[in-house]
Amino acid sequence: MANMVFDTGDIAAWDCALDDRPKAVTAAEWPDLPQIEAFAPTPLNAGMACRLRAQDGSDIAFMLNPVAARYLAISIFTAGMKGGWLDERGNVIQPEAPQFDS
Repeated sequence: MANMVFDTGDIAAWDCALDDRPKAVTAAEWPDLPQIEAFAPTPLNAGMACRLRAQDGSDIAFMLNPVAARYLAISIFTAGMKGGWLDERGNVIQPEAPQFDS
């Protein structure tokens, strides 16, 4: 039998880990966050590695397990539509007015 990269126990553990999320970003924190202008995703059989390029030129690299990667993809699409900067097809549109839920 071939060695598996991860198993159903790993998937369950990653799913449980998402229940212990850090606090959400507040409107007061937003101006001080790194502003990401580019990224390079790398698909792996154990998830997805990403390298982000911030506006100041610095790079941030991290790894997402498959459960977190799926949740991030859904969250970006949902937040973009709720925030008014993505249409129903996922295209970027200009929002009517700046909004930030805290």
